[in-house]
Amino acid sequence: MSFAEKLKRLCRTSLLISLIMSLVNGIYHCLKEGLFGRFFTLYSTEEKLFRKGTIGKFLSRKSNVSRWMRKIRLHLAEFFENSFIIEKVSGGATYLLGSSFRFYGIAVLTFGVYSVLMFYIKQYAFPNAIVDNVSLFFGFVMIVFGLLMMGSKQSIAGLVQKGLIPHALLIDILGIPEERLDVVRVKRGGKYNIALIVGMLLGVFTLFVPSQYILLGICCLIAIAVIMSYPEIGVLALIAFLPFFGVVDLSFNLLNFGIGVVAFSYLSKLIRGKRVFRFSLIDTMMLFLILAVWFSGVASAGGEVSLQKAQHACLLMLMYFMIVNLIRTPKWLHRATLALIGASVILAFIGIFQYASEMKALASTDDFTAPWMIAQASSVFETSHAFGTYLMITIPLSM
Repeated sequence: MSFAEKLKRLCRTSLLISLIMSLVNGIYHCLKEGLFGRFFTLYSTEEKLFRKGTIGKFLSRKSNVSRWMRKIRLHLAEFFENSFIIEKVSGGATYLLGSSFRFYGIAVLTFGVYSVLMFYIKQYAFPNAIVDNVSLFFGFVMIVFGLLMMGSKQSIAGLVQKGLIPHALLIDILGIPEERLDVVRVKRGGKYNIALIVGMLLGVFTLFVPSQYILLGICCLIAIAVIMSYPEIGVLALIAFLPFFGVVDLSFNLLNFGIGVVAFSYLSKLIRGKRVFRFSLIDTMMLFLILAVWFSGVASAGGEVSLQKAQHACLLMLMYFMIVNLIRTPKWLHRATLALIGASVILAFIGIFQYASEMKALASTDDFTAPWMIAQASSVFETSHAFGTYLMITIPLSM
């Protein structure tokens, strides 16, 4: 019996888990058999009636409108698939996946050497300039990693397929198709002169921007490229990192940018015929809710501030349509559940640490009476009530 199976068996036989499962099953049973459960499960019958109605027949696949839409979509898909830009981007991605670690090691080593060199040039040639010691640290780290990477001739695709951790992270958890990594290794591991030039340019650029921000930008570009190829991964990332956006500055802009990237990726795949869009009767309720929230922001006395909040809420609700059209298979639903559980567990541990720290601080004061009555945990949320509400929603869903 493997370790994972033993862990699952231990969780199933746990008294606490059994009590929680019994509580959740009881709540589900009450909701299903009660008035609200019967009311909210009528959409299947209503959906069948809607499909048989006038509007449903007008929008069905056999109607003239659907036929014209399929023809237009087919022409758009052929146009994009034969596009010069799509061809070059796909070829570049294949080249990068087939390049060896030595190719990337040369780029990383050169980047690190030049970033250290630019640090000392900036320090002694420009005495009034502000130097960043963190940038120097990252420069030395890149030199070490570059030297280690130069010792391997294996390609990136080969490492992901054969490596235990990369395979589990990228293929099993994130859902990248393994056949996408079946690329031929680039001859001689790649063009080393290109890697050298790229490393030099990035290193010289550290004269203006610290190296850690350049590395962060490269990681963001890689993440955007992955999401543009597989928008489902973007949905998983939004589900997992949604509670943590409030920790960083400009959280609204960052969240809007993330939703925009996923939406653009989904629309581009939809136009190219690689994804589907299904709109059912129950989705009209969400559409009406979005319109109601937007008009409430327009008609509110709060002015521009209320309108911005309404637009932000509408953007969040648009995630519903991406989730129901992208997370369509049991495997993707399982991955989305794991993302939700992972985020909840991390938030719970942060909350436990906060609660323990606050109790310890209260215990050290002279007026210590009952710290468990005073100490509160909010994790990364503004209030403990928001934190509790999030856990109350996610725990039943994860079961």
